[in-house]
Amino acid sequence: MSHPFRSFTPAQLRALPRQAHFSPPQQVLLSTVTTFAAQVLSRSPPSITLPELQTIMDYKLAFGQNRPTLRAMIRKNMDSQVKDCSRRAFVLPELQSGHWDRVKEGMDILCELKGVGPATASLILSLVYPEHIPFFSDEATVDVLSPAGGRKGIKYTMKTYKELFDALGSIAGSINSNEEQGAALEVTVGRGAVERAIWNTVRLQGNGEGPSKEKAKRPRTDDDVAVTKKRKRIRS
Repeated sequence: MSHPFRSFTPAQLRALPRQAHFSPPQQVLLSTVTTFAAQVLSRSPPSITLPELQTIMDYKLAFGQNRPTLRAMIRKNMDSQVKDCSRRAFVLPELQSGHWDRVKEGMDILCELKGVGPATASLILSLVYPEHIPFFSDEATVDVLSPAGGRKGIKYTMKTYKELFDALGSIAGSINSNEEQGAALEVTVGRGAVERAIWNTVRLQGNGEGPSKEKAKRPRTDDDVAVTKKRKRIRS
């Protein structure tokens, strides 16, 4: 799979410009989640609280499609449930290094919470381990996987996330194999770093600025997490 970032060195990828202009609410949320990893990892064992999960959802929706139903579902969780699930996820061995089996296991645990699907679960893990665990972002998914229909064609399933995870790993591998002549040993980049570079690049190009204003219905996805229940038809 070809991608323009494959020709970059790690230093060139990290030097790419980042989105610098945000709305006031976005800036507040961005400042909050920036300190998220330090707060979580300072606890023994590491965990998040219900208020922090609500902030993470606010952050996710502030930069994507606003779906108030997800906020309501998040509020249905108990603080003890959030702490328990996050503790079980964060203590997994090899999670920090981005080992796929551990990442999937951690996401499955987090998806036990109401309102949390693969995209939100990946965001939680990526905020704690940003270098090696990528966020299942619309920007990166469309840019790398090119689903039919663009954003509307994204299926927020573990299968799609695995495809994105593998593709970002392949791009990171190409970047890490590029070495500048005479340059000092460069720090390699992980999947998370590649995803963030793509996210910033897409948004700077204007393809991802703000939530979509289109009114067309999206296909139901795992991240909609049973927003509605199937109704049984009663025959008279």
